[in-house]
Amino acid sequence: MSEHTVPQLVVPVLSEPTPSAEATSMPAGMPDPAQTQHRFDHVFGLLETGATNVQTALEVGLTELDTIEHLLAPIEAAKSAARAFCAKVMTFAGMKTTSTTDRTLMLIEESETESFDVDKLKGLIADLVAAGGRDAEIAALIATCRKKSRRSGYLLIKARKQV
Repeated sequence: MSEHTVPQLVVPVLSEPTPSAEATSMPAGMPDPAQTQHRFDHVFGLLETGATNVQTALEVGLTELDTIEHLLAPIEAAKSAARAFCAKVMTFAGMKTTSTTDRTLMLIEESETESFDVDKLKGLIADLVAAGGRDAEIAALIATCRKKSRRSGYLLIKARKQV
C-alpha cells in the first residue's frame, strides 16, 4: 500500500483492487477507477466522523481531478488531430458523408446560430405590456414564444486568478 499525502490527511492508496471491485485493466499510469472510488469513500468517511475537514476533503478530489485532466490533455489533442485528419480526407475526396464498417461520418459545414439576450427580451416584454393597447398584445405574442426547459445541476470549478 502506498499513500498520497494531502495537508492534514494521509489517504491510503491500494495497490490491489478491492475484493468487491470489478476487475479492470488500466493502461500504465492511468488511475484505477475502483481505487479512486475507494479513496473517495475513505476520505468521505473521515469527513463524516470529523477526522478531516471539508477543505481537505475537497483538496483530495481536486488533486485527483487535476491528475486526470493532465492525463487526458494529450489524449484530447490526439483525438482532435484524428478528427481533423478525417475531415481533411473527406474534404479532399469531396465527400459530405461516408460510412465505414462501424461508423457513419458526416462533414457538417460551419453555420450560424441565433440566440437572444433573455434579460433584454424580458425587459422589452415588460415595456410593451406597460405601454398597453396593441403593444401589450404584441408582448403577449412574444411571451408565448418563450420555451423553458430543465437542466441538470452540475459542479462548476474555476481556477482562481493568480496574483
